[in-house]
Parts: sequence; structure tokens; C-alpha cells
Amino acid sequence: MTRPSFAIVCKNKNTWPYRTTRTMFLRLPQFPAWRLCLVLISVLMLSPIVDAQVLERHDTVAERARPGLDADGMPVGAMRLYPSVGVRLRYTDNVFADDNMKASDTAFHVLPELRLQSRSPRHRAELGGNADIARYADLRTEDFDDFRFWALGDMQVRNGKLEARLRLSDIHEDR
Repeated sequence: MTRPSFAIVCKNKNTWPYRTTRTMFLRLPQFPAWRLCLVLISVLMLSPIVDAQVLERHDTVAERARPGLDADGMPVGAMRLYPSVGVRLRYTDNVFADDNMKASDTAFHVLPELRLQSRSPRHRAELGGNADIARYADLRTEDFDDFRFWALGDMQVRNGKLEARLRLSDIHEDR
């Protein structure tokens, strides 16, 4: 059985009328013809699927800049710092989530957050942290302090996106 080969023909356009012709033969590995056809068919069938997985970068409504609504942040070098704080008052008639031991109470939550953000058209980096500090009026044993920290970044690479995320949480478990 002869090994299949692939011919490349190079014509020298400098001479009239293409008198110099050079043919190179590349030897392919020894595969039965049906295996080679199977590989080629599978590559041709999978290429549209693989191509369909590439997402184009489009700005969504949530990512678009809203100058009238977005906070300007504070400049810190090449990044911007976005501090925020929120408060919440929550009443529950069953703090322990137990039908036999019902207790009602009101909790006061303080929600501080800091985000340090850098964003350019080709890459983004963000460091941040937030907390949920809750204090109950009567049931002091149910007070909690939840903390979350994160670091994330992404970079546009040709038609793709390289992304990294790190999250660390120290939170309580609800009853």
C-alpha cells in the first residue's frame, strides 16, 4: 500500500510563461483512507459548532455608562474608588425559624462597601469588599457580621476573553 501524499505546486512568475515549476510532495502519516475521511468529516462538522461558541463583545444595557446616574468615584492612581453605605431595618416574627419556639425581633443592618475599579476597553480589574453587620434589638445572641471580599479581572484576547475571579466570604448561616 502506498502512503498518501499531498502535492504543492509552485510556479515562478518571473519567467514567461511560467516555465519553472517546482512540485513538492509531503508525505502524510500512514492512515487507512476511511480514517482520514472520518477525521476530515468530523473536523468539518465541528468547525461551525466551535465557531458558534465565540462570543462577540457587545455592551449590554447594564454595562453602558449612565453619566447622570453612575457615581463618579474618587480617583486613586489609575483606578477609581467607589465607597457606599446602606442601612436596612428588618422585622421578623420567627427569628429562630421554629414553630415551637417563636420569637419576634427587629434587626438593624449596616451595609458598607468599597470597590476599587479600573476599566479600559481591553481590560478590567476590580478589588472590593462589603459587609452586612446586623444587630437585633432584643435577641443579642442572633447578631452577626458577614464579610465578603473579591478580586476579579478580565482581558480581551483576540476574539476571546481571559477572566479570573477570586471570592472570599465569612458569613453566617441563616436558621
